[in-house]
Amino acid sequence: MTTIKLYKNIVDNRVFYYAERGSRRGTHFRLWVHYSFLPFECRFQDNPKLYLPLRNARIDKGKKDTTLIARPDQDHWITEFFVQCGFRGYSEFTVKEPDVQVFKYTVYSSPAGRLGISEGGLIMIPNRLEAITISWHKSGHLYGSQSDGTVIIYKDGQVEELEDTDLCELEDLGEPAD
Repeated sequence: MTTIKLYKNIVDNRVFYYAERGSRRGTHFRLWVHYSFLPFECRFQDNPKLYLPLRNARIDKGKKDTTLIARPDQDHWITEFFVQCGFRGYSEFTVKEPDVQVFKYTVYSSPAGRLGISEGGLIMIPNRLEAITISWHKSGHLYGSQSDGTVIIYKDGQVEELEDTDLCELEDLGEPAD
């Protein structure tokens, strides 16, 4: 389960919630969140939090390229994935399922990105998929951590990391969807 820190914006006695994703220098956006996605007790806190994965939700693009809006929807669910890069390196990921929508952002480890550029993203998945498979890669000084891998994220928030497994071997195990 992923936790996102939210901010409040009060206009005309109405409270709007949003989250900042990414670095200003790279790809970034502001995600406006429908109030119904917050637990009731979080709405009265100074620093409310949003817990992902979010069921029955979708992401729409706003008028600006840097604006996203999370709205209720019965056909999708939303999760987030982030890969921290190594020192002076970069990171990237790809989602294996073809019909998911990914809103990627970058996080700079220093103001100019010389210490590394990490990649993350919000992922909107159709409800018919119970899980998604993500392959990731990172470079730089990793200090013993692995440079690439495969992760399965389930609808209930469980994350399963597949180590030293060839994805071709896994495809043989899968059952055809339709």
